[in-house]
Amino acid sequence: MITVVIVKLATPSVATMVRGLAPFIPFITDNIYQRISKHIPEELHYEDMRSVHFLPYPEVREELFDEVVERRVKRMQVVIEQGRLCRERRTVSLKTPLKSLVVIHSDPQYLEDVKSLESYIVEELNIRDLILSSDEEKYHVQYSALADVKSLGIKFKKDAAKVKKAIPNLSKAPRLTILYVESKRRKNTASLTSIRS
Repeated sequence: MITVVIVKLATPSVATMVRGLAPFIPFITDNIYQRISKHIPEELHYEDMRSVHFLPYPEVREELFDEVVERRVKRMQVVIEQGRLCRERRTVSLKTPLKSLVVIHSDPQYLEDVKSLESYIVEELNIRDLILSSDEEKYHVQYSALADVKSLGIKFKKDAAKVKKAIPNLSKAPRLTILYVESKRRKNTASLTSIRS
């Protein structure tokens, strides 16, 4: 009984996935389709059901998008990426468990979003406790901004010196986030990725 329910619930999703992947992996998807075709509900049938390649490509269903979930996942990804970067800079392996990770942000909504996906962050970064706070003074937060002179020269040309001189003053701005990407020496590319508040 449970197997029948699972098949009825999963088949529409698998059928849509198979239709989407058909142009890229035609033989595998058609094999899967042939096995599940007898379980596809009548309302999802098309004129010619002999092969997945006779079916139309799936259309985007905007009503299934959830902006809140997308926002939360993006914020979780930022925390995980920054946590990995901190570990990498300190040469601490992900296999080494850490006692805690402190996430500081002035927006309470941001902290709430991170809190909602805490279990994923704790597992992914191998930490025991996730501490969320908006108190920068308690954790002695200091801001600094470094300019990538080569990228500034390419982007701003004659005004590069003015921009370089103004960058240290940006640290006084509230909620300043500076994303810095180190240069890749082999490709000889470097850039000041973005400055956003």
